[in-house]
Amino acid sequence: MCFWIFSLISLLSFSQIEALYCPFGSFQVPNENVCAFAIPKSEYYHGAVRGCASRGAVVARVQNAFENAYFYALINSNFNNEAPYIGVEMQPNGNFWTYSDGSQLTYQYWAPGEPRNRSETNICVVVDPATALWKTADCTVPRPYFCTLLGNDGPCPKNWVYFATTKSCYYLQNTVYNAQTQHWFTYDFSQAESECQKSGAHLVSIHSTVENNFVYDLIGTNFDGSGSAVLAFTGWNGADACWANFAWIGLRGTGAKSNGIWSDGTPVDFTTVGTPIVEDYNWRISNDPSCHLGGELMVDGPQRRRNLLKRVNVSEVHH
Repeated sequence: MCFWIFSLISLLSFSQIEALYCPFGSFQVPNENVCAFAIPKSEYYHGAVRGCASRGAVVARVQNAFENAYFYALINSNFNNEAPYIGVEMQPNGNFWTYSDGSQLTYQYWAPGEPRNRSETNICVVVDPATALWKTADCTVPRPYFCTLLGNDGPCPKNWVYFATTKSCYYLQNTVYNAQTQHWFTYDFSQAESECQKSGAHLVSIHSTVENNFVYDLIGTNFDGSGSAVLAFTGWNGADACWANFAWIGLRGTGAKSNGIWSDGTPVDFTTVGTPIVEDYNWRISNDPSCHLGGELMVDGPQRRRNLLKRVNVSEVHH
């Protein structure tokens, strides 16, 4: 699908998030395009899923160390030090963990000995109020919980991110697991661009260093920041999870300036490619220090699981 900058908006080192609109009763996670609810009423996990959905949210997607620390700091004052549910689940028959919407974890902070994959009941996750570490938990025990959703910070549809410098909206379509087929959804370049166009957008085009930095912040991941081997094999043709964090962008060309074209029809007037290649290729990007992938452009390769969309010249506010 398209390079949609979705709930994986990671900690922005080049913070571009200013005033953010969050729904009534929620609060902004500082410096992020994320709104959160702290729900003290104890619910079974499925009750928490319904409670978050009624607020237009999901059980909290903890996407980076900053978010984890921030939620941890709220446990005592909001939940009287009771361990809350977060939106991490073990996939049935998959023996691996995803966010509650089926997308692949981009951050994890497991306690020693976790996650325990052998239990049929401990397929949910809580944050330990003493350590901030993640622990597997019985989904049928009532607990408080956090919900998260993306806020509106500009003239963009819900769940898109506005960047005033380019007057454009961006959306990361993240990795999603298909429980029926027990495989990850993947898209080649043409399929990704087609999915983007269904949303009135294109795969992202990049035209300056400032926009490039913004885009790389948006796709930032930390697939294995805990040092755990849990994500080592996740059904990607036997390859490790680091290969899943690449995302399609709209570039078709050699990587040289003034060569090729972006899928939105704009010229290639900016590039970070040090040594262009000889033939035209479709391009993808990654930004994951834990995978030793520091934001370089990579050509083609197999189908990708993530895509980044961009809408330009946005002037109409959507709420």
